[in-house]
Amino acid sequence: MFQAGISFAARHVMRIGVALLGFQISRATLQILDVADVVALATNVAIVLAVGWFAAPMLGITRELSLVAAASVAICGASAAAAVACVVMRNDSANRDVACTIGAISILSSAAMILYPPLVQMAGLGPAAGGIFLGGTIHEVAHAVAAGYSVNPETGEMATVAKLLRVALLAPVCIAVSFIASGRGASQKPSLPLPPAFLVGFVLAALLNASGFVPRELSQVTAPLSRFCLVMSMAAIGLTLPWRSIRAFGLKPIMLLLILSAILIGLSLIYVKYHSFW
Repeated sequence: MFQAGISFAARHVMRIGVALLGFQISRATLQILDVADVVALATNVAIVLAVGWFAAPMLGITRELSLVAAASVAICGASAAAAVACVVMRNDSANRDVACTIGAISILSSAAMILYPPLVQMAGLGPAAGGIFLGGTIHEVAHAVAAGYSVNPETGEMATVAKLLRVALLAPVCIAVSFIASGRGASQKPSLPLPPAFLVGFVLAALLNASGFVPRELSQVTAPLSRFCLVMSMAAIGLTLPWRSIRAFGLKPIMLLLILSAILIGLSLIYVKYHSFW
């Protein structure tokens, strides 16, 4: 009973953390990137999600877990995994898979923060191309920003904007996933699925921040608060998981994360190498 209460509270705190992510979206997200950049980043997200969906049966994992893993790679790491899990995971039995996915993607993102900047320099990418590559491939927002600024300030600015554009895609992706999840249900009477309340909060927060109504001080506070909510919720869920169940997670979901990350790297490199940056 106690563990069930912790799990229930953790899922609600997780939803609050995802909703607060919307305050990171600003008008500059779309002003710095050109149309081709936006289309390329959105296309990469769609391709990674599609590969995750179709690869699930081949790897022997559920479609729901594959969507959670694919979203974590395609959009924004642990935050996207948590958001999509809130849409597709309908019971607490999936907590182990979600928690392990978030742990794995966090480790991969930390490694990417260290390994990708030298790759940018080896590939001879300029500030714009390098920033779009880093912001378009690294999983977590903080890691993408840190990797960009470790190269130079111009690359850091572009990496930040490219990464935030991927974060902005969280809302449409979750809406699409909710349609897919409802279509796979067994209900006799199909109906238009309502977006979850946390997703509505995310969209409203993004619109308010992009419109300039939110004071800069408030948007600066919401970023660490969002991260705090997500970290605390996953820590609480972790306390309710027996270690034997974590060991049962297996290598197949981790293989999927690695495959999807490699695909995202390839797609991003192709774009930045053949697109003309001014």
